[in-house]
Amino acid sequence: MNLGVIVESKKISDELKGSLAGDIVFTKLGAFNADKIDDLLVQAARVDLKALIISLEAVDEEEYLAKAIRKYKVIRPHTQIIILAVDRKLGDETILQLVNLAVYDIIAPSTSDLSDDEVIDYAAYINKQLENPATFACAERWRVGEESQDEQKNKTDKGTKTSMKVITKEKIMGSVIIGVTSAKQGSGSTFTTIQIAHYLSQFGNVACIELVDSEISRTAFSSLSEIEGSRAWEYKNVHYYAVENIAEYHKILEDDYIYIVVDFGYVISKNSHSRYLPELIRANIRIIASGPREWDLYYLAKTYEKLLEHSSKWDVLVNLVSDDETTFFKKEFKKSSFNLFCNTFIDNPTDYKSYDTNELLSLLERVIPSHLLNKPKKSMWRKWLK
Repeated sequence: MNLGVIVESKKISDELKGSLAGDIVFTKLGAFNADKIDDLLVQAARVDLKALIISLEAVDEEEYLAKAIRKYKVIRPHTQIIILAVDRKLGDETILQLVNLAVYDIIAPSTSDLSDDEVIDYAAYINKQLENPATFACAERWRVGEESQDEQKNKTDKGTKTSMKVITKEKIMGSVIIGVTSAKQGSGSTFTTIQIAHYLSQFGNVACIELVDSEISRTAFSSLSEIEGSRAWEYKNVHYYAVENIAEYHKILEDDYIYIVVDFGYVISKNSHSRYLPELIRANIRIIASGPREWDLYYLAKTYEKLLEHSSKWDVLVNLVSDDETTFFKKEFKKSSFNLFCNTFIDNPTDYKSYDTNELLSLLERVIPSHLLNKPKKSMWRKWLK
């Protein structure tokens, strides 16, 4: 695989050469200001890289790094970006900005943990990330806000009792985008989008958006609102939007939502594709909704083959599946290159308490903070009382 490296010194560059699980084909050394780092990432985008490794020590003006990486990801949305962030602590502003851009591979060893004769083995850390790229759940630990010493001192001065233990509070910054498309017209992308949005509403505020190219796919959201002609409404703590253009969509992305679930409808037709396909490709999770019948699976295979030209990572959710069919599909597609999930018969996609959500949890747990999934264990005392 082709790798790119932007680091502060030749020493680190030499250490990485021959030690990484890939060939370094793009290398830049030094400390770069805002204009230069922007130019470097434009240069890097001209090379087909599997991963780009960037050391924060090589960036003089870190506040401009996120902007440069945002541009890079538009051109190279599938390149893995690995950040070397030595001695960075939780709540670091630069890393929070990068995590907000779905840059989850953060390597942050502490030099204080090293003995006098030890050095950081950058190659070992990087190879680990290359083998097992981080997910949102891995990066959630960076999304932390800590009380400063001044804030704690002010509380103490006011007579408020404080603990010696630092109390941290998770704060999700940025949005996780989940894109849903369909294998063919009527495969359930709208149903799946609504179901996922309401399931995630128990973990944070959610926007449910329809962004459909009407030239190749039918729209549905406009008929869901109780108010005729309304293109934005709220139902069961989920904000619905029937979006008509890309500018409206990007404006919603800037709002303070934890999750944004987008129905892209049918994006691949016989002779063309949706003008919104690039937005689907940029989503953190990309889902293809399909029916369970033989003809549905035929269209799923054709759609999946075409979508592979744009991204190699897809999840497939087969709707309206019986228990027997679930067993069959799991066995039949066990060795497939996509992740398969099965959705049983569901009457109401907005009521996640009325059906078994295990499959949805398996599909979405990578973007749900782990502490929200931990159920308290019953004590032995309670068990004994029962």
